[in-house]
Amino acid sequence: MKLPTREQCLQWYEDIGTHPDIMKHVLMVNKVAVFLAKKLKENNIKINVELIDRASLLHDLDKWLCINDDKVKHGYETEKILIKKGYPELGYYAKQHVLDFSLQGFDTWEEKVICYADTRVLRDKIVSLNERLEYIFERYSNKYSNKEKKLRKALKKIEDEIFSKLDFEPDKLGKLIGQNI
Repeated sequence: MKLPTREQCLQWYEDIGTHPDIMKHVLMVNKVAVFLAKKLKENNIKINVELIDRASLLHDLDKWLCINDDKVKHGYETEKILIKKGYPELGYYAKQHVLDFSLQGFDTWEEKVICYADTRVLRDKIVSLNERLEYIFERYSNKYSNKEKKLRKALKKIEDEIFSKLDFEPDKLGKLIGQNI
């Protein structure tokens, strides 16, 4: 699969004029996703760390556009942008972080890790899955009010699946990455 450089990914955010707070979130999600991917790979899970690096780096490429235009559909616009840039597969993986996709289940470790990493980062801090979901359900109550229970169950299942392959618990993630939670 053809992937852009990290520098290209960061430049695309700059080209859009993305707010620095979004960039802080993106970089922490990327750090969590790559950390988890490397740990899974060390435990003999077949996973594409480079794909996770770029897709998690680009997961919120359209976020600033969404904030400034409520007609822009989060995740889907990122996919469109990446298709235009010649990276359709990358666009697919970047889009998969949108919570609704977790309800359908994921086929790959890459999808699971990217979605999970985003659900563990509130702004630029690693928090518990529960804390992040509380924030999401409060902030986007109109979007998720009828799906909250199903989303909690789906994301807990992803967390359990990831950590069943690792030798540490979810509450140790922040400390292992170098952040106290």
